[in-house]
Amino acid sequence: MSNAILEEPGIGNRVVMTTVNRKHIESLDFEPILKILRQYGIIDPSQADPENLVNLQFKVCILVDGYKDEACELVEVPEVCRYFQALNQAWPYGLYFFNPQLETLQLLVWCNAGAMLSRDEDGEITGVKVPADRLKQFIYSAMPHFFAIAGKLGWEPDKVTRQITSITGLFETSEPNCQPESNEELKSRHLAAIQSNLPTLGNFASESNRELGRGSVMVAAGQITYLAEADMADMGAGVSVDKLKQMVREYDPEKQFVICFCNGEGVHSYTVDMSDNPRMEPSV
Repeated sequence: MSNAILEEPGIGNRVVMTTVNRKHIESLDFEPILKILRQYGIIDPSQADPENLVNLQFKVCILVDGYKDEACELVEVPEVCRYFQALNQAWPYGLYFFNPQLETLQLLVWCNAGAMLSRDEDGEITGVKVPADRLKQFIYSAMPHFFAIAGKLGWEPDKVTRQITSITGLFETSEPNCQPESNEELKSRHLAAIQSNLPTLGNFASESNRELGRGSVMVAAGQITYLAEADMADMGAGVSVDKLKQMVREYDPEKQFVICFCNGEGVHSYTVDMSDNPRMEPSV
């Protein structure tokens, strides 16, 4: 999966490396990392040269020094995990820039989402798993920042979706042991996703409406597509589906769009107002 990501057309060949030592880790000193981010003008991606954003995607490597004599792995060192958690809070663009071949990207995710190591009888590591729910939560929290860069580069949502899917595929997951998500939690997650990616989703909806007519942005199985009204007959019937069809008939394409989230439990639809003060009207 690493190679697939790095072969994305337009990405340059250079890799940018920096080293943080034990002193940096224990004192939460990010200066070695910030130095290269400033050097390449990506500390604030919104102000960065687009060419640098493209060339440096998946190219930033962080080498951790000072723990070679430890009996455990880096992801098992609390201070290392705390460091990469704090780094993600201070600069939440690692999912876009960090290199997967030298496992900087993996270390970021393992430290933030939790890594469970399995070993054989000799103590050799045989696998690393991440709780599926925590991986999903971390990827989800990083997506607004990923989308912000994608929007600056003029990427379509489906390109971002493909890359997020590739990144997720780097990790072996374990099934979560948690309570099912409540309707209110689901609604809050949907509304937060819409609000965080409003400009990108709005542009995608407007362009699709002009090309295909009335319809709905659809999020399903990790993919973002556009479902035209003419194709909704294949969705069958049901309260949630009927409500989606009604919302598509009634929205004002000049200032609104409809978005639906589809999973095995049904369809959750929202009418989004693109005025100066966006508001969202859920279907339920």
